[in-house]
Amino acid sequence: MSEAAKGGTKSDKAFGMARVLIACEFSGIVRRAFAARGHDAWSCDLLPAEDRSNKHLQCDVREVLDRGWELLIVAHPPCTRLCNSGVRWLHRPPRGKSVEQMWGELDEGAELFSALWNAPIPRRCVENPVMHKHAKSRIRATGNRRRQSNRGSLATRRASGRVCGCTTYHRWRPP
Repeated sequence: MSEAAKGGTKSDKAFGMARVLIACEFSGIVRRAFAARGHDAWSCDLLPAEDRSNKHLQCDVREVLDRGWELLIVAHPPCTRLCNSGVRWLHRPPRGKSVEQMWGELDEGAELFSALWNAPIPRRCVENPVMHKHAKSRIRATGNRRRQSNRGSLATRRASGRVCGCTTYHRWRPP
């Protein structure tokens, strides 16, 4: 693993580049956008990088949260069991699944969201569709870290961008 993946170098900080971790991304699109603007950007996902980049960590993102990142972007977390559109499956599971499996998947999703939201990284942005009450009750939030912003829509669903540690919120536009 390179020096940058382990925690960065002093020269990175001298030039004002942020060490950015893009979690739950394997396409490389968001990572490349940040890199194009001069940041030391890394993606992390359980799947290998589609672009075969050496700036991709293939592992559970929770394993790398403590490596000195300055910004965490979670743009595509698994949200099937956390969002309003999926709440119906908790009581009437789809074919081949049990109610217990659905609630177990909800607990797993809430645990991942909580770990990312409470990561030891100064600035974090976590995207997720609007959550139902069962998901909200399982999310662990420490301190006063919650500023929620419902900005626009993705297809026909509302999305929530949860941002903390940032002084301003800017919509991302491709280069």
